[in-house]
Amino acid sequence: MQALSDLRALATLLRSKFWQDGIFWGSTGDIGTYGSNHTDYGHILKSYWALTQIDKRLDDRPFASFLAANAPATLTRAWDAPNGRWAKMPITSVANRYGSDWWAYAEADQLAATLALHDPAWIAKVEQSSTNFRADYVDRTRPVRELVSSVSQTGAWVYPWPTTDTSKCNEWKNGFHSTEHALVVFLLGHYLAGTPAPLYFAFVPADIDAQARASRPYTFQGRYVSHEDLGEIPTDTAPVKRHRVMVLFDQLR
Repeated sequence: MQALSDLRALATLLRSKFWQDGIFWGSTGDIGTYGSNHTDYGHILKSYWALTQIDKRLDDRPFASFLAANAPATLTRAWDAPNGRWAKMPITSVANRYGSDWWAYAEADQLAATLALHDPAWIAKVEQSSTNFRADYVDRTRPVRELVSSVSQTGAWVYPWPTTDTSKCNEWKNGFHSTEHALVVFLLGHYLAGTPAPLYFAFVPADIDAQARASRPYTFQGRYVSHEDLGEIPTDTAPVKRHRVMVLFDQLR
């Protein structure tokens, strides 16, 4: 209960202090200043996504009407329909800068995928945008794939990134956005297919059944369907080796 109370307080501050005119601004001192630091569609849309994840856990749904009125509209504004990709940032009240960085594009996709769980109008956009994400950002020219940092409005790499370049693994880029994007779109894919989504956990053997039944599909809500113990994790260094357990979920939201 303390965690939910803290999340409510943080979400309330985010909404009241940083939001104006459909935009979560990079800092309170930059409200209304387009092009300011962190006032891009990555941070803007991830803020809506975070509030969405918080709101559905609160019994009174305090942000539901705010999200319904603003999240789809702002996401629509970020959508570059002629190219089937997400824009980079708003530069005026009506204009965008196009092309995008991998993390901002991933966050736009995640909000669209989350909205698609409730509004089928977003399904076609997610299909197009996530297909372009895989085609544009994934580096298939080297054994270690990962994602390149930025692409143009039409999906071309903005820089050739030679083998000696460190942009795919330097201090400001890690695999979190890559893997979270894959996970969220993976969950949506199972939802659309009408099949339970399998996720994998490491559980202590004595508590597998209880932990599996209490587990959740990442930040989403869903119904536990079943689980399967896939055996001991050979590389686990814990005193009691944990087991790899597949848990199936449906009714995602």
